[in-house]
Amino acid sequence: MPNFSNWLCEGCAARLGFVRRGVLTILVLGATVDPNGVTRVPCRTCGDGRTWKANAQRSPAGGIASRSSPPLALSSTNRGR
Repeated sequence: MPNFSNWLCEGCAARLGFVRRGVLTILVLGATVDPNGVTRVPCRTCGDGRTWKANAQRSPAGGIASRSSPPLALSSTNRGR
């Protein structure tokens, strides 16, 4: 069993990146991140793409995790579908 998952375009299944231990590594140019933490990754093959939004991770005290906490988990969402 591989220790990573390929992250593919919704339109043509081109490889846009991979996910390992909840961390997305983007392999294409042109990805953008907006102020809300939504990452948009375009597909150069078909023009479609995918988006990801970071999930806020709560600390044991109930507040948002600090910079010394583990990285935020990411969740996949469809772009415009």
